[in-house]
Amino acid sequence: MRSLLLALALALVMTPARAQYLNPGSRSYPNMAAFAADQTLAQMMFTSRHQIQRLVMDAHAKKQLAVPAARTPTPAYKFPITATDIRPGGARTVPEQLAASIPDPKDRPPFIQMCRDIRKGIEAEPTVRKHNLAMALTVLLGSSIQVVANRELSDAESDALMRTLNDTLGAAEGYRSMSAERRTTAYDTCLITGGLIAALAHNGKESGDATQSALARQLATQTLQTFGLSAK
Repeated sequence: MRSLLLALALALVMTPARAQYLNPGSRSYPNMAAFAADQTLAQMMFTSRHQIQRLVMDAHAKKQLAVPAARTPTPAYKFPITATDIRPGGARTVPEQLAASIPDPKDRPPFIQMCRDIRKGIEAEPTVRKHNLAMALTVLLGSSIQVVANRELSDAESDALMRTLNDTLGAAEGYRSMSAERRTTAYDTCLITGGLIAALAHNGKESGDATQSALARQLATQTLQTFGLSAK
């Protein structure tokens, strides 16, 4: 998890963008990631948060989603990881839907491109299982836990979290009945939001920018609250 999120954050630092962004109130932001987070925070998962939340909370998911300790014996998982593989479907317009909340139309295209770069950057990592919803949720929840708890998840913890999510979704009737388009929307939303949290947290720490660090923590906290979770 650490290498994945660090690689993504570094890639976003190098993304060509304007040095400063201004909203209608003339508040400035150090980069596109900070600008985008502030503009989209209120609706970060508007298109799919409720359906994902219902699925993850299904079968008492609040208890199941505690991050397993890395040193505990490997549990017996009920479903193979292929249970949450998805076949991409639909127009894949999550970046455009998120960008709709940005007041200035001129700022929407670079934000849309950044969202696409986040997804591609994560999927390009060799340790990532592409087109898998449990993996996408692990990126989202893992980055959020790391920011809120101020600790890194080990690879063993990340893998255990992914397999727990895989079992939770695999057992959920709601997931099995989801269309390919809805699964794809959930997948894209999780990857983009998780990547944005990771980028803001890394950039804020490296540059000493309290604004980016605060936005990362706010976005991470709201994400965990959406799923009824807390990081300890």
